[in-house]
Amino acid sequence: MLVGRGVNYALVVDASSITLTYLPATSSTPISVTVSALSLDQKYWQHITLAVLAEDAAFYVNGSLVAASRLQGQILDEFNGDIKLGVLGDGK
Repeated sequence: MLVGRGVNYALVVDASSITLTYLPATSSTPISVTVSALSLDQKYWQHITLAVLAEDAAFYVNGSLVAASRLQGQILDEFNGDIKLGVLGDGK
């Protein structure tokens, strides 16, 4: 199941793995990082989180760190705007 997608990344989750496929800022070839040997019960909601800081990725399931990985270059970032939490589209 595709969980998240941006211009330069995709996060795919199934019952036993989480895969991040991304385009590094320094290459035109996509790279995949897979966390496997998970046991995700598909009968219940699961909170899946991927935290990326520079070239380090951390994968969380239901608030618990399940894996960490060093990426091969930073994910290409084409977003140049501000992110505002709790703000409507009109800026208020």
